Amino acid sequence: MMAKKYLAALTAAAFLSAAPVWAADKAAQTQLAGAATAFDAGRETEALAVWQPLAEAGNAEAQARLGRAYYLGRGVKKDYARALELSEKSAKQGNALGQNNLGVMYYYGHGVSKNVRISNEWVRKAADQGFPRALLNLGNAYAEGSGVEKDRKQADEWYRKAFAAYAKDAERGNAQAQYELAMMYGIGQGVDKNPEKSFEWMKKSAEQGYTDAEYALGLRYGVGHGVARDDTQAAFWFRKAAEKGHAKAQQQLGLRYGTGRGVEKDSVQAEKWYRKAFAAYEKDAVSGDAQAQYNLAMMYGIGQGVDKNPEKSFEWMKKSAEQGYTDAEYALGLRYGIGRGVVQDDTQAAFWFRKAAEKGHAKAQQLLGLRYGAGLGVEKDSVQAEKWYRKAFAAYEKDAVSGDAQAQYDLAMMYGSGHSVDKNPEKAFEWMKKSAGQGHTEAEYQLGLRYGFGLGVAQDAAQSAFWHRKAAEKGHAKAQGLLAASYAEGRGVKKDMAEAAKWYAESAAQGEGFSQYNLALMYFNGLGVRQDRDHAVHLLTRAAYGGRANAQYLLSVLYAQGAGGVQQDDKLAVYWLAKAAEQGDPRAEYGMAVRYSTGQGVEKNSAESLKWLKKAAAQESSVSVIAQYELGKLYLTGESVPKDDGQAALWLGKAAGHGYTHAQSRLGRMAILGKGMPQDEAKGIELLRAAAEKGDVLSQTLLGAAYVCGCYGVGQNAAEGRAWLEKAAAQGGKEARAYLDKYAERKKEDSAE
Repeated sequence: MMAKKYLAALTAAAFLSAAPVWAADKAAQTQLAGAATAFDAGRETEALAVWQPLAEAGNAEAQARLGRAYYLGRGVKKDYARALELSEKSAKQGNALGQNNLGVMYYYGHGVSKNVRISNEWVRKAADQGFPRALLNLGNAYAEGSGVEKDRKQADEWYRKAFAAYAKDAERGNAQAQYELAMMYGIGQGVDKNPEKSFEWMKKSAEQGYTDAEYALGLRYGVGHGVARDDTQAAFWFRKAAEKGHAKAQQQLGLRYGTGRGVEKDSVQAEKWYRKAFAAYEKDAVSGDAQAQYNLAMMYGIGQGVDKNPEKSFEWMKKSAEQGYTDAEYALGLRYGIGRGVVQDDTQAAFWFRKAAEKGHAKAQQLLGLRYGAGLGVEKDSVQAEKWYRKAFAAYEKDAVSGDAQAQYDLAMMYGSGHSVDKNPEKAFEWMKKSAGQGHTEAEYQLGLRYGFGLGVAQDAAQSAFWHRKAAEKGHAKAQGLLAASYAEGRGVKKDMAEAAKWYAESAAQGEGFSQYNLALMYFNGLGVRQDRDHAVHLLTRAAYGGRANAQYLLSVLYAQGAGGVQQDDKLAVYWLAKAAEQGDPRAEYGMAVRYSTGQGVEKNSAESLKWLKKAAAQESSVSVIAQYELGKLYLTGESVPKDDGQAALWLGKAAGHGYTHAQSRLGRMAILGKGMPQDEAKGIELLRAAAEKGDVLSQTLLGAAYVCGCYGVGQNAAEGRAWLEKAAAQGGKEARAYLDKYAERKKEDSAE
């Protein structure tokens, strides 16, 4: 899968990466080599000063390199037409770099009509000269079946040739070749996968100032790929590349300032670097670069360096996808699937997932399988579902076995869900642990969940907190929230409310509603923080606007009562109560039923009241039991609904089954009388006894009377009867007192006789 990702991520800029200087003119070779080094180190002006006059004089190497500068828009304004012109001149002179560049432009249709067949012809010409990048590109063509018949064996052969060529030049100290060699070791392309070798060569390249290598080295330090994880070193190398204008490095550096990983946390610096990355992506995106369009879409999607804008995110993602950028095709499918930035459209979602899936994108294959299984946007087809699930599983498994952390995570998730493979919590745990052990943040979070719930492993609160801390320290908002909860409850760690508040705050700052809600409670009560009701309400409101149902419900209670430092406002109370009810919060559903029944804050409406009461009663919660009882009463009395003793018995039975006293009492009487259910005196007495033992006066009275008279299937027992009647009378039961008085009078009369 990583190989596929690498293929998908290869933009034209990557295809055009400089290789060892191939120049016929010995006198110009030294100049050209120096210019290439300067260009790769970000000194474009210095390089262009060499290339422009040589290109005008007809030097093929200079033409190829100047064409590359125009293609990338580095040192000059991006101009595909000029890039094409220079690349053609160079290619026709037999220059391998020019031939490869021209092939790439035909592949993407940049400056010329897209033509994969012509692209492969030019790339092959360069490959026949042993040009490393062309050898790699030809391998990609065979791997993808792009313009040639798909042939894994041929692909591997070309990859091996590319590896050998890069290895030769890397040993000579060529920084770009060292970078490419590191990439091939990293994904196991043309050689066995070797993270340590990958790191070694990437470091050599980065130490020579090769910008892409500096960025890639930062990534390796960041996740501990081939080297011990080191956030300080990661930030150091990201800065190196970021200062030379590397957009992805700028974005990563912004992320590190935002989370305080490897650098001191600084929101101003974070925003600065995010904005730089955004500006770089935007410039290239406008010029038609598919990868830049994808990156720009992602930044609009999460609000990095720019205000969050789902519509703009969709717009740029569509532009990228329409150019055949695989990751964008997958991401566009996601957006259509959930209706983010566009009207939800299952057919379009399936269409774009298929586009990416057919290119080997494992996640797209998995989601296409899901859609066939559910009939979402495609006709339901279990055979097709299984086919795509198996493709995804095979891709994940292959790369997982090779040590790829992302693939291990994806494989674990498939074992956990049981898609394309029998559900196996133990296997899911095993692969998740491997992925987490490599520093995969989402896997660390998931592993914490598995230890917490005992999924595929013995439940272990300490291990759960350990792995959640790992992810939390990398800025994972959900992990931060769960780590905070562990400290608040003393689960797996020593109880520490201050530490809980710290982690809730980290998570809440990222918009995590669970943490905003819990931190609000801490500020309300002064737990781990200084009591601050205004801030508590602020946090609660943020969580409520973010869709957190329990925050919406609590906010409605505060506005209804004018508590917690807010002014009483019935309109806002109803607004938030309705929001929570619409999300299925049973307390809010019951609250809406009560309001519509009484006309408090809303116009009285028995139909609406009944609707919400039924919703609350259908759930499983403490308030649902009350709703079940109230619904049973309505059916019993015929209020708001047609009188129906059977339905009354059904709902009262549900509430009684949960031990609700009043329901037990009413249902007991119905069982004795055979009302709404077959007559069953024994069951009736049993229910009355259960309610009586919990202090229900009417049940105590009826039970006492039954014992006194020996009615309803109980043997006469005057002492037992009086005892229950005394209990009821002691609580103010008038009927019980009257019965006792009458009983005493009768006893007196009997004695007189």
